[in-house]
Amino acid sequence: MSVQVPRGTRRCAVALLALGTLLTTGSRAHAQQVQAGATTQVLSMFVRGVDTASDPSGNYLVVGGQGNVMAACVNAQGVPISGPFLINATPGGTASFPRAAWGQHLFAGAGGFMLVWAEAVGNPDAMRQLFSRPISCSGAVGGPQVVSPSTWWEPGDLALAYSPTTQGFLVAWQTPEHTIKARLIDVNGAGASPVIALSPGLGRDPSVAWNPVLNEFGVAFSGETYSAFAVVPASNPTAFRRNTFNVSNGILTTMTDVAFNPQTGIFVMGWYELSSGAFAKIAEFDSGPTLLTTGVASSRLGSYDAFSMALGTPGQTFLLVGVDRASDTILGLELNTRGVPFNGENTLSAIRPSRHPRVAASKVSKSFNVTFSGPNFGALSSLIATSFAPHGGPAGVFPAPNAPAPPPPAGGGGTTACPGSAPVPGWLCINGGWIPPDSPLAGGGAPAPAPAPAPAPPPPTTGTCPGFVPGMHCVNGNWVPDAPGAPAPAPAPPPPPPATSGCPGTAPVAGWLCISGNWIPPDSPLAGAAPAPAPAPAPAPPPVTSPTAACVGAPPVAGWLCAGTSWVPPDHPLAAGAVPASQVAYNDGTCSGTAPVAGWVCIRGGWMPRDNPLAISLLGR
Repeated sequence: MSVQVPRGTRRCAVALLALGTLLTTGSRAHAQQVQAGATTQVLSMFVRGVDTASDPSGNYLVVGGQGNVMAACVNAQGVPISGPFLINATPGGTASFPRAAWGQHLFAGAGGFMLVWAEAVGNPDAMRQLFSRPISCSGAVGGPQVVSPSTWWEPGDLALAYSPTTQGFLVAWQTPEHTIKARLIDVNGAGASPVIALSPGLGRDPSVAWNPVLNEFGVAFSGETYSAFAVVPASNPTAFRRNTFNVSNGILTTMTDVAFNPQTGIFVMGWYELSSGAFAKIAEFDSGPTLLTTGVASSRLGSYDAFSMALGTPGQTFLLVGVDRASDTILGLELNTRGVPFNGENTLSAIRPSRHPRVAASKVSKSFNVTFSGPNFGALSSLIATSFAPHGGPAGVFPAPNAPAPPPPAGGGGTTACPGSAPVPGWLCINGGWIPPDSPLAGGGAPAPAPAPAPAPPPPTTGTCPGFVPGMHCVNGNWVPDAPGAPAPAPAPPPPPPATSGCPGTAPVAGWLCISGNWIPPDSPLAGAAPAPAPAPAPAPPPVTSPTAACVGAPPVAGWLCAGTSWVPPDHPLAAGAVPASQVAYNDGTCSGTAPVAGWVCIRGGWMPRDNPLAISLLGR
C-alpha cells in the first residue's frame, strides 16, 4: 500500500523523478579507486538535512527536506522504486535533519526503517521536538512518537542504531543546551528507557553504531575542544562507559560518525577537526572503551556540516564522504578495515554546490549509497559508489596514541612533501604543511632538514606583517615564533604617515589613525601611523542603512544571505537585495571595542580575519 500524502504537498513540494538522472558521474580514476555512477535527483524540493540507510535486499531508503521531510526508496542501481512518503508528525509542522536505520523486527517482523527527526509543531519558531516513526519501502508508515520534548536542529544533531538482540534502537541527540543525551526506543518508536546524559558538558554531533558481539552501542560525539566515545549497554544504558580524548583549547571538533567492524571487534570513529589545519580524523576503540589508534585520514575532505562514514560488510572497507571545501562537490575516500586511507580522495559527484552528504553501505555487494542536498538545496540527490579494493583493503594501521606515526600508505593520507624549508627550526612536515612540534598533530612528521646557511632576511615592513610582535618574526606575511635562543629582531621602523586620501572620509572618532586604508583606534596593535590631519569641515554624508545590520549571528547554512533581519537561501525571493555573510560585521559578544582591521570578526574572545578556518567553519565562506 502507499501512504496518503496531502494533495498540496504532492503538487507543491515534491516531484519524484523516477528516471531523471543528471549527466554527472564520478571521476574515473585507476581501477582500485572507489567510483560512482550517475547522480539521480530523487526528489525535487527544498532540502537541507538528509540521510540514507540500506535493507537486506540491497535497496536503500533516502530521506530529506526542510519544512516537509520526505522519503523514497531506490534500488541497488539508485533508481527510485517507491514513494515519496511524507514523514512530518503534524500537518504544517516544520521538520528537518532526519536520520534512518534498518530494523528487521519492525512491522511484525516484515522489517522496515526507523526514522527520527526534529520538528516544530504549529509555529516554525517553536521549540523542536524529537519525533520517531517506522516506515517501509512497501508504503507502510507507523504513527509518530515523541522521543524527547526538545532537541537542537542542525546537521549532525541526531543519530540512531538498532540492536536485533533486544529489538530496540538507541537514539542520541544534541539538546538545546548543547549536551548529548540518549534513549532507547522500541520497534514502534516509543520510549523504552529513561533519558541519559552522555556528555560531561558541552557536546555536539553524535553518531551511533551497534556491537553485535557484546550487544552494546558505541556513541561518538564532539565537544568542540575535545572528542569523546562512549559504550552504552543495550540492556542497561545508564551503565555507559566514556572515554574523553583529544582535549585541547586550540581545536574545534565537529561532525562525527562511527561504525563497528565485527571482523576486528573494534569501533572505528571519524570526526572533522580544525586545529593546525582542517582534517578528517580517525580513531579506533575497543569495548573498554580504550583508545587504540588514531590518525589523519584527509586534509581535503569534510567540513563542520558534511561528514559521514560507513563500513561495507561484504568488502570490509569503509567509505568516508564529505564535501570538497574548495569546490562544494562530493568527495569519497576509501579506508581499509582499520580505518587507514588508501588511493586518495575521489570526486563522486561534480554537482555544486552540494551539502550534507550521508553514506550507507549495501548489505549484499561492495557498493554504497551516497545521498546529499544539491544542487543548491534544490533536490534530494543520490548516487551509487562501488569499491574495487581487495577484501579489507591494503594492510595498514594508525599508530597508538603518542606513538610515532608509520609511513603513509601509498596513494593517500599520511605525511606528504612540504614546500621549501621550515619557517622555524624544529617545525615538522605533516600532510604537506609545516607545524610546531607541540601541535596535536606532531608525532608523525619528519623534522625539517637543516637548511643551507643563508643571509638573514631583511626586517619586516608593515606591508608584509602588520605592526611588531616581540619574540616573533615575519614569514610570508605571518608572525611566527623566533627560534629558541635567537636574538629578537629589531622592531620595524614606523611607516610614514599615510596620505589623507588613503582612508575614506574623515576619522569616525577623533584621534583615530589611518592604516592601510582603514581607520583604527590609537591603542590598536596595528597603530603606528601618525594621526590623520584634521580635514577641512565638510557636510556629513547622509546615514546609510546596512541591510545586514539586523542579522544576528552566523547564517544557519553556509552561503545563505542576509535580507533585512533574516538569513535566506540564495534562491529565496528576498535574496535579490541581500548581502553575503562576509559583509556582515560579526561579533559573538566576547570581544570588546572594534576590530583591529576592517572586516575582521570576533569569535570566542578573539578578532580574526574573515578567511580564518575557524571563521569559515562557523560563518560560511
